[in-house]
Amino acid sequence: MIRSVDPRLPPDVLFLLWAMGHGDEVAVVDSCYLVGQDGQLRGTVVQMGGADILQAVRAVLSAVQLDTSFVADPVRQVEHAESGPSCEVRRAVQVEVDDALGFRCSIAAVPHREFHEQVRNCYGLILTGDAREQGNFILRKGLDVTPSSVLSPNGQRSP
Repeated sequence: MIRSVDPRLPPDVLFLLWAMGHGDEVAVVDSCYLVGQDGQLRGTVVQMGGADILQAVRAVLSAVQLDTSFVADPVRQVEHAESGPSCEVRRAVQVEVDDALGFRCSIAAVPHREFHEQVRNCYGLILTGDAREQGNFILRKGLDVTPSSVLSPNGQRSP
């Protein structure tokens, strides 16, 4: 289910997010990411060349709910020497994640090789125009269980 449509979401990215099921994952990566290095990707590659990582993550989080019900780490970042908590990109994405959820949800660091294996199994990959190399994240789509998304017994949306 799509919650809202950020005007920065191109049609192919919006379709990708809409087609994802609960528990599916999307990688949001920088322009330095070598798409072919992971071998055969399971998912679709789409582009948001006019957006940086932060803008792309913000747009994705406006459209889909993160899976905080079934996994401990719905947001993961490739581990680099520069990608720790002091990393500018990570701090900015952390703020976006926390704002979207309304509570603190830590971003897990995933070793380089394991991250690329996880990207290979993602439903989709969003390639941004961001030239900063620390900006590779995986987001896991969850269920939208906010009161306004739930139908009441009479078939109307609850207030």
